[in-house]
Amino acid sequence: FDAAHPLEGVLVVGPREALLEAGAALGERSSAEAFTAARIAGGRPAWGFELAPDHFPPEVGFVDAVSYDKGCFMGQEPLSRIHNRGQVNWVMVRLRAEAAPAEGETQPLTLDEREVGRWTSWVGTDGSVQGLAIVKRVQAVPGVRLRAGALEVEVLTGPLGDDPGGPGRQKAATVTLGGRR
Repeated sequence: FDAAHPLEGVLVVGPREALLEAGAALGERSSAEAFTAARIAGGRPAWGFELAPDHFPPEVGFVDAVSYDKGCFMGQEPLSRIHNRGQVNWVMVRLRAEAAPAEGETQPLTLDEREVGRWTSWVGTDGSVQGLAIVKRVQAVPGVRLRAGALEVEVLTGPLGDDPGGPGRQKAATVTLGGRR
C-alpha cells in the first residue's frame, strides 16, 4: 500500500460483501474508530478533515505530493511561492486532551482568546483523547497548551509529515539578473 507509511497493515478498497468474505479468513475485523486511532497515532491526514480545500498539501506534510515539473494546474502559483519561500505558516500537529470536544466538524483552537488553529480529528484512546490539528507554525511546539472551548489541549509534536520549513529543507531562491545576484 505505502512503503513509507509508519503503520503496519494495508488499506483495502472494494465491494463490501467481497471484502467481508475475503477478510473473514484474516482474523479480527477492525473498526472505523481503530482506523482513526492508528491514523492519528501515525500523523496521517484524512480527506475531509486535514486534507480539505482550505489547506495546501505542504501544510499537512505532503510536500512531495506536488510536482513542479508538470504544466499549469489550479493552485500552482501559491504552491510555487510556498516551495520557493521554503515554509508554510500553518502546519499539522498531534494533540492530547482529557476529554473529547463537543460534536462538530472541527474545533477552533485558541491562545489568549485568539484563534491559532483548528482541531480537525480526534479519537479517545487509553483514557485521553488524541487528535490532529492545523495550527500556526509558532504554536507547533511540543508542550504548548491551547484551548478548544472549555477544554485544554496540549501540542504533542512539532510539524508532522514532510515539513518544508524543517531543518535542511529551506532553500534560498537565487535570482541571477545580468550576471549579478
